[in-house]
Amino acid sequence: MISQYAKGFLFWFLISFFLLYLIKRRKGLEKKDVYKLLLIAYLVAICSQTLFPGIDCGVDSLTGKPYIHILFRSREMGGVNLIPLKTILSEVSGTIPNLAKEDQISVAILNLAGNVCLYVPIGFLLPLVKRKGRNRYSLTVLWTLAFSCGIEILQYFVGRSADIDDVLLHLLGASIGFSLWKGLAYIQKQKTNRSIH
Repeated sequence: MISQYAKGFLFWFLISFFLLYLIKRRKGLEKKDVYKLLLIAYLVAICSQTLFPGIDCGVDSLTGKPYIHILFRSREMGGVNLIPLKTILSEVSGTIPNLAKEDQISVAILNLAGNVCLYVPIGFLLPLVKRKGRNRYSLTVLWTLAFSCGIEILQYFVGRSADIDDVLLHLLGASIGFSLWKGLAYIQKQKTNRSIH
């Protein structure tokens, strides 16, 4: 499941980045433009794994031939949770409904860590795209909130669950990404100041 997700994510990220690069290259690329392309390609990759049909590709171990399978999601997966922390608490406490006891921990770790880690690059890239202004963190939070809520709402209509806890985890991930950017920006500023003096 994780390898299939990673392959699909990487496939859409690379295809999106390459196409955007080809389009933008004609007008000339600056450093900020590369950050924009990375961010857009990353957002497309997130949409590919949350809204698009799944793609499984590889090389068949028996025949040695490459394959691509398109996987449509079942409408049975759908559901809505509008109660904050309900899903997170059930995963932390090991009481996920309709899931075997031995699978509780692995599913909880994958869901919690996966939702947080997925949005770390967004929190890191957004301030690089928006270089000016003091309210970069506010912008990062608002932008992440809008994108995440949009994804969750659309997920319900494509047969997946919509969960407010996913939005909270996405905001945490983006905040971690922003903190990483802030830390690196501070280190870079200190190095620049030392080289001047």
